[in-house]
Amino acid sequence: MFSVLLPEIILAVTLAGLIGSEMSSSRERLRLTTVTAFFGLMAALIQTALLYPQVGQMFMGHAISLDPIAYFFKLLILFFGILVVFVTYFSNDVPSEKRSEINGFIVSSVLAFSLLV
Repeated sequence: MFSVLLPEIILAVTLAGLIGSEMSSSRERLRLTTVTAFFGLMAALIQTALLYPQVGQMFMGHAISLDPIAYFFKLLILFFGILVVFVTYFSNDVPSEKRSEINGFIVSSVLAFSLLV
């Protein structure tokens, strides 16, 4: 029943993990925020792809609808979020000490867009 909201829950937990790691380990050399953001977005994308058989149904007393257009845009948003995390990891334009902040912004914006769709 709550499987429809599971991608957003995964993104919220990923964002909480990124914020927690940013607060606790700001001076460490090894930081896994890019890996955390990547795997969190991938898990949300996989869970969204697993929701395909439920497209077109109503959930929670007709409060949540999973229509095909919203499903398509949710997949698109998650895919481009993964792409942006991947590109910023290999980019020389983003300094390594600012990469964790950028990953937090990416995951939070993907979460916001996913909630809007």
